[in-house]
Amino acid sequence: MRKNELPLHYDNEQIDTTMACPIRETPILTGEDAIRFEEMRLQVENMSEEQRAKNRKEFEKRVAKAKKLIQFCL
Repeated sequence: MRKNELPLHYDNEQIDTTMACPIRETPILTGEDAIRFEEMRLQVENMSEEQRAKNRKEFEKRVAKAKKLIQFCL
């Protein structure tokens, strides 16, 4: 059993109570990274409805393919 998995039936004493690490502050982009990010942001905002529909279909295909490879355990 992996560290973060819980057995189907478990006692409270068996639960790993380790807290998550704090989230660090997001760094501020500068220089070429900032320019590239802004260009990409503007491309997304100016996308045509046809391009958005095409991207959505491609995304849905990839999600369907990934779901076949992922095993869900409840």
